[in-house]
Amino acid sequence: MEQIEKQELDEQPISNNQLFAKLCEVEKLLITPKVEKGLWTIQDIADYMGFSYGHVFKNIIPDPRFPAPVDIESRTNKDPKKLFVSEEVKAFFTRHKRKKYT
Repeated sequence: MEQIEKQELDEQPISNNQLFAKLCEVEKLLITPKVEKGLWTIQDIADYMGFSYGHVFKNIIPDPRFPAPVDIESRTNKDPKKLFVSEEVKAFFTRHKRKKYT
């Protein structure tokens, strides 16, 4: 099995530059948040901003200016999961980003 894989690799040589370009593409995909749902959980917000869940839960969500969660009832009478409209969350962070001083 290992010989077959080696033969396949030998048939398609790539340069160091091509390999580096592919690695850069993979790295970009790994770094870029892939949260594209309309409703976000607290973890989705944390992933989008690069914060920890705890930081978002303790410091961001309680901010009175932060968008309120969507009011969706749970099927099981437990506390419903807090879901936030992604566009509202993005708008919040855009409005409250710090100004750069030059």
